[in-house]
Order: sequence, then structure tokens, then C-alpha cells
Amino acid sequence: MIKGPFPSQLSGKYFMLEILTTTPNETFTLPLNSSGSYNFTANWGDGTADSIITAYNDPDITHTFSSAGTHIISMKGICTIWRWDITAGDRAKVRRILDFTDMGFTILNFCGCVNLTFVSKNMKLLTHLTTAGSMFQSCTSLTSIPEGIFSGSTGITNCNSVFMYCPITSISEDIFKYNINVTTFYQAFNHCDKLTSIPANLFKYNTKVTVLSHMFYYCTSLTSIPAHLFDTNTLVTTFETTFAWCTNITSIPADLFKYNTKVTTFSSTFSNIGSLTSIPEHLFDTNTKVTIFNYTFSSCYYLASIPDNLFRYNILAINFNATFNNCNKLQHKANIFWADGERDTRFLNQSVIFTTCFKRVGFTGLQGTSPDLWNCDFGTGTPTKTSCFAGAGNSTTSLTNYNDIPVDWK
Repeated sequence: MIKGPFPSQLSGKYFMLEILTTTPNETFTLPLNSSGSYNFTANWGDGTADSIITAYNDPDITHTFSSAGTHIISMKGICTIWRWDITAGDRAKVRRILDFTDMGFTILNFCGCVNLTFVSKNMKLLTHLTTAGSMFQSCTSLTSIPEGIFSGSTGITNCNSVFMYCPITSISEDIFKYNINVTTFYQAFNHCDKLTSIPANLFKYNTKVTVLSHMFYYCTSLTSIPAHLFDTNTLVTTFETTFAWCTNITSIPADLFKYNTKVTTFSSTFSNIGSLTSIPEHLFDTNTKVTIFNYTFSSCYYLASIPDNLFRYNILAINFNATFNNCNKLQHKANIFWADGERDTRFLNQSVIFTTCFKRVGFTGLQGTSPDLWNCDFGTGTPTKTSCFAGAGNSTTSLTNYNDIPVDWK
């Protein structure tokens, strides 16, 4: 064991954090990983230090503090992987990430550090990071993020779940500006229920992104979506559950997906948005490769109107399972799938899933006319029609042509 005073100043490659122990002789274990490279000295802040060379499971990665209290730990040297999503360990003891230079971290992860309240702005100096996946996931005491936190990490490709379950209230517009190699933002802000707004240019520079799924799921404090949020993300293939359960969003920008021509799924994208009352015209006009619209607007209880020809250009779409399920105020439109004269060929030779597409348990809106899917020519295809128009909310009160609907579509 190397003994000596804790250095008052560090230079070179180092990392400093603050932890809290609550009982005498409590231990703390550094969350190293078998895939990492290590050659550093750990100063424990109590007059002792240990050298960690090569072995991720060196016994010296665990230290016993003789007294309870706050301890400042510093590491100086090389450390490429630090991750708590693999080793649960002592993450609840971490209170603050005090300072950084680049120790060679390719993966740095504070997943589940539920008492973490502060992160140094010097994280922007970490130039070797390749993934920010789950970096601050479930850090339920973290309310703010330093500006430019990833500005030096141009090699990052993965931002999955990076701030999931964090009670952050805002995010800076340039947070991902320099991360031009990111390909996935899956769940990045999932369950950030204190987040009040989305910067207009949040993804402007992330032109390689293919996945924007579950991005803002259950961000219940959001009230709006920037009009051109996804304009430059032309490679995106899925918007699954992107805004689901954002219960206070009141409208959808008309051109939100105009440039996302490679999208194949809008599964649950806007489901359970209780404040949404309408859908803009031409919302999906350019998304001609979409195959899945299941649950897209499911349980949007106050959705009252939809435009004609909403899905007219989505001729590859074969899954409309529960698309408008439990939309109890919705006034149906006869031509949401086709324009006049196109009905007979719209689903020709396709086996389309319409299960519970328009099912609803009640109705309080204006009477409409349902698209007469039962009169379509499916050719060699076989539609799945179970409970498409089921529920007490579908009746002669809600639909002018309810009596025309065959029993096997109800």
C-alpha cells in the first residue's frame, strides 16, 4: 500500500469524485471492467493510495474507510472503462463528480448513482469516449447538465438511455452538437418528467442517426415539439414511442417528419397524449416506406379530428393495429386511407392488420363516417379485422355507417 497525503492539486490524467460513507469501516469499490485497460494510482483521500496496474479485479480496487463521512477520491493515470451498469456495487455512495482530465475513458458510466447531484463541466475534455449509453440513467438526484458536456467526445456513436429517469429541467441546444457520429438516441430522455422544453436544434448535427425511439417517452412536463426538430435526421428508420405519454403536448408540427423519408415504423409515436386534439394534414405524406402504424395515436382521449388522406401515401403500411384505439372523441373520416376513387386498389394483395384499429369503450365527440375497409379489394391478401370497430363507443351515434359494418369487423 502506498501511503501519503492526498494531493491538493492534480495534473496530467486524472479523475476526481466525492463519495459518502455512513458507518465506520465501510468499503468502496471502483467499478472497473474486464475489457478495460488500467494503470493508475487511486488516492482515497484519507492519507492512503493504491496502485492499480492491469488487473481490473485487483484487490486494491476496494478500500475500507475507517471513519464515516465525505471522502474525495482521485485517480491518476490510465483508465479506459468505468461502468456501473455492469457492476452495481457502491454507486449510491457517489455524491459529486468533481473534476476530469482524459484518462482514456472509452466508456464512462454512472448508471444508478441515485445520489449524484453534480457533474463537472470538464467532462467535455473526454476525447476518447465512444459510448454515452446509460451514462446517467436513473441518476434521480441529477437536476442539471453542464453545457457542452459531450463537446469533446466526437467519437460517441451510442447515446442510448443517457439521461433516462433523470429529473433534469432543461437541456442546452449544443449538448449533442459535436457528436456527429451518433447513430442511436434510443431512450435518451425517457422518463425525464421534469423536462419542460426541447431545444429546436437538438439533433441538427446528428445526421447519421437511424434510431430516435422512446426519446421523450413519459416526459410529462413537455408542452410542445419544435417544428423542425428532425429536419436533418434523414436516415432515421424508427420513431417508435418517441413522444408517448407526453401528456401535456397539445399539437404536432405539420412538417415534423417531412424529411424522414426512410422511416419504417411509427409504432406508438404519439400514444397516450391526453392533450392532443388534432393531427395536421400531410403529416405522413413523405414517409412512403412506413410499414407500421400500430398504436400510433392509441389512447389519445381528446383527439377529435383527423385529416382526410392521412395515410394515403403510406402504401407499404400493413400494420394498423390499435392505431386509434380508445380515441373516444374522434370524429371518423371516410378517406383517411385513400383519396376518392382509390379505395378499391389501396390494399390490393396486402394482408393488413386492422385489429382494434378504431376500437373504443365510449364516445363523446361528433358523429363521423368510418372508412369502409370491408369494401376494399385485398386480392390475394387477407386482412386481420378482429375488433377493428369494437366497443360501445362505436355505434349509430358515433358513425353514420355503423350499420353497414359487417359483424366480423366489429
